[in-house]
Amino acid sequence: MDPDEAHVYLHRHAHDTEFIAAESSLPKTVENRQRIVRALGQRGGLTDTEIEKVCDLLPNSERPRRYELVEKLFMVRDSGERRPSMLTGMPTIVWELNDLGWLYYRWLTRGSRRFRLIRGG
Repeated sequence: MDPDEAHVYLHRHAHDTEFIAAESSLPKTVENRQRIVRALGQRGGLTDTEIEKVCDLLPNSERPRRYELVEKLFMVRDSGERRPSMLTGMPTIVWELNDLGWLYYRWLTRGSRRFRLIRGG
């Protein structure tokens, strides 16, 4: 998976409205992933709710992009720290950039696009 490639995931039994929503959100997927990486790079560890607030994203937009950054692109990880949820007070995961995430953050913030980030298999 390329971090600068637009894509969305739909489950096998997706309804027509889910296809319409996915199609309309497709152009924003790359931008939203980049916003999350920038927020984590600038502010350090953040919970999902904090990411949503900082990036001005709804939960249905933030969580899939953060999931991709954790599970598909391997740029974000669980820091091991927990903070009380702003909503429930329950402990929540604090997400942080890993080494690859920091490399991508530096690439995003320097404005240099002279190289393309490629992950070997």
